[in-house]
Amino acid sequence: MFFFFFFVTVTVLIFVHELGHLIAARLVRVKVRTLSVGFGPPLLSHKDRTGTTWKLSYFPFGGYVQLEERNRTGLQIDSNTTNKFFNSCSFHEKSFVALAGPFANIIFAFILVFFVTYLTGSKILPILGSTEKTITTELNELKENDEVIDINGVTVGSFDEMDMIFRSQLALNPSLLITIKRGSSFVQMQLSFKEETRKVVLTNGIQTTGLSPGINGFVVEEVKENSLGEKFGFKKDDLIVSVNEKNLDTLESKNYITNKSSQKSFSILRPEIDEEESFKKVIFDVKESSDELIGLKISPNYINRAPFTLWESFRKSVFIISSHLGHIFATIGNFVTGAVTNISGPLDAGTVISKSFENGYGDYIVMMSILSLSIGVLNLIPLPALDGGNFLIYIIEFVRNKPFNETFYSIVQRIGVALIFFVVLGIILNDLKNFF
Repeated sequence: MFFFFFFVTVTVLIFVHELGHLIAARLVRVKVRTLSVGFGPPLLSHKDRTGTTWKLSYFPFGGYVQLEERNRTGLQIDSNTTNKFFNSCSFHEKSFVALAGPFANIIFAFILVFFVTYLTGSKILPILGSTEKTITTELNELKENDEVIDINGVTVGSFDEMDMIFRSQLALNPSLLITIKRGSSFVQMQLSFKEETRKVVLTNGIQTTGLSPGINGFVVEEVKENSLGEKFGFKKDDLIVSVNEKNLDTLESKNYITNKSSQKSFSILRPEIDEEESFKKVIFDVKESSDELIGLKISPNYINRAPFTLWESFRKSVFIISSHLGHIFATIGNFVTGAVTNISGPLDAGTVISKSFENGYGDYIVMMSILSLSIGVLNLIPLPALDGGNFLIYIIEFVRNKPFNETFYSIVQRIGVALIFFVVLGIILNDLKNFF
């Protein structure tokens, strides 16, 4: 099925890219003759009322938008129309059309991430969980279920924000005025940190001081094949709430799951068993001399969660897109310098896309956003036949105050297409070698 998901995903992203070019061209009043997703003979074709032919072609590895240009095909525009030729457009208009495709992919990636973040994203409220035995003396006045309202007058909206504000304020002053909500009353307390503790918080965050959000067990994200966890019947999304009658209510309690002991008694919640049985107790023995690990990938089940607001979803999406952009630029830089030569091809991409779809629509949409972002960034590279290459040509024409002739355009485009063809061919051959 990964071929199906790959082609559907790529087709959608190419369509978004070419649609960006089309919208920009129409905004500058240039007629669009053809929008094609893919190359070669058309699989589907439709001509709309504006005269634009929309095509879905057999080879979906790319696409193009054909604009009306003077003397390019011998066709002329009706003198009564408000449309104009693309090669008679200004530098700003040409650049706008050229860059609209890549930025359409980048904007589309942001929309996808925002959609997932707003619908599924949540924040951990700044409510303290069970205080660890290792809690520092400077914080021993804080108690479980205390909700942090503000620190030095800075409002705290989530546990992550609390960590960030602690660090930023301690960087300026070793003393903090903190307001907490305890039950139905508000309490203010002055916290003075020793230099050693202050350095620990600045370097590693507040959780190293013993403060952590409320936790009710650990969720099983993945059960590794042929592991003890698989052998004893653990399933994805199981909630482990206790081990050997010890409640898992702190981050440190993860050790009860992962350490080796002669016997472990796991209590798990599995809501999907049936309507009557939502609690299941699993008991199994592990020999102390065994080298086998339980083989569970787990994550804390944080309580006191709240959904993101629109603004929080927007900020989170900006952060995610910025992180992905940094990774993409770093990958391109490593590839150019030769630090990385093994780039994933369509087979690998198809496998990843298919797997992300199996994990849920959220993972699939995030994967699609990364691919859309990658397409947008790659098309900004100033190489012939790419949008970035066209933009570079328009800059040179603007500087020299004279357009290049059709022969030059033709040669540059052919060189660019040949270069891209051989690069893609090399990636596909390497992909096939790894796949088989």
